[in-house]
Amino acid sequence: MATGCAGRGSGNGSDSTMQSPDSIEMVGNKMKFKPGNTVKTRYELPEGFHRVKTDEGTFEHYLQNLPLKPEGTVTHLYDGTEKEKRVATSVIDLDLDTLDIQHSAGAIIRLWAEYLFSTGQYEKIHFKFKNGFQCDYPKWAQGFRIKQDGSRTRWYKAGDEEDYSYESFREYLRIVFRNTDSHSLAKEMKDATPEEFGIGTVIFNSRPPYNAAIVVDMIEMDSSHPKNYYNFKPILLAQGGDPAQEIEILKGNGDEWCLFGEKAKEMKHGCIWITQEKGEQQLDVQGGNLWTWDNEFYVKQIKKYYYE
Repeated sequence: MATGCAGRGSGNGSDSTMQSPDSIEMVGNKMKFKPGNTVKTRYELPEGFHRVKTDEGTFEHYLQNLPLKPEGTVTHLYDGTEKEKRVATSVIDLDLDTLDIQHSAGAIIRLWAEYLFSTGQYEKIHFKFKNGFQCDYPKWAQGFRIKQDGSRTRWYKAGDEEDYSYESFREYLRIVFRNTDSHSLAKEMKDATPEEFGIGTVIFNSRPPYNAAIVVDMIEMDSSHPKNYYNFKPILLAQGGDPAQEIEILKGNGDEWCLFGEKAKEMKHGCIWITQEKGEQQLDVQGGNLWTWDNEFYVKQIKKYYYE
């Protein structure tokens, strides 16, 4: 199954913009910013598209309704300085520790854990360290703490009172951030099929710097659209970074939305499509990169949470 992402061309002065439906202008008068303070309300829908509906209480609904900082806000690093590389269209309004620990995978962990905490699903908050040790939040809340001796990690009882406060939860996350990375996080997630690709899907770099991004919103082409055979599904991606930074929503190869459709191999710039390699579903990106790289080829594994 082939899929595609529309974006800028090589910037050599020629008209190298990929072809897209008539209702979408990827250069010039493109998808304009719409005032709003959430992911769902800030980004304007192009004519002939509708937003993917999500059920209240789900992780997908949580991501669509993430609060955003005022339009034009610059992404900041953990030490309060502005991020030099400007690759964001919005910054998620979620506080950041003054510690360099919430990196790329940490941003994904933070969003998933914050969702579960906010909905009271404490038993589902658990992450495996790089050494395989599983760190369960309920055990932490029950007064246990982590003891690390070299490569050995174990629990020990530090108190008798249960503490499910938000402050205790954040302390738990700091331990998790220090002991996890993109590799350990990817191992906890299952491969997503092309049919499952959507809000909540996580995309991992399969080569350095091994970063990750998560789909926080998706729109679909109306069945009445004259070019609905393209099956475009524009997406919004959010990422953290190293050094630790605020979670930001990325520019889609020069635009807010990245076009995700079935005609990618007809397009030559900023393409996204699904391939099957060695039995695993992977996401290939070519042209304007979804992260901070330019004109490079990377293979991205797509993953999704499936907790019982």
